[in-house]
Amino acid sequence: MKTSILTLLAAAGFTAAAFAAPVADATPEGEAKIISYNILEGMKDDTTAHKQVFAAWVRQQDPDILALQETNGFTQESLQALAESYGHPYAILCKEPGYPPAITSKYPIVNVRRVTDNMTHGFVMADIGGYHVISIHLNPHSRAKRMKEAEIL
Repeated sequence: MKTSILTLLAAAGFTAAAFAAPVADATPEGEAKIISYNILEGMKDDTTAHKQVFAAWVRQQDPDILALQETNGFTQESLQALAESYGHPYAILCKEPGYPPAITSKYPIVNVRRVTDNMTHGFVMADIGGYHVISIHLNPHSRAKRMKEAEIL
């Protein structure tokens, strides 16, 4: 069996990850700043209206692409509103129930694929400015399930 980075991540117990592979210039400058962040059950600790603390932090970091995990309680509309509050006009949510992954971006998100079959939390993948981006939250409870999810990915 071939060992891949996904297999290594699953075996090591990583439960959230984002991967990006450049295929062309990502931005007009040719580089992209990408952050992956597990926001813990929909940012349950940020009780500010419209998640102002988080939005301020993202504005300060100024990523081109933000991969999120555990966007609990968000809808496509509420994720879009949050993303716009920190300067990302594009946002995509994998699904609404559970612990969904999501992606927000300064650049158009195209060729979106949401995968939930045979996945604990699912993953969302898309092309953004020349990068293939995947936001995934692997099963946190079972190494065997993480391995199967890595194989699906």
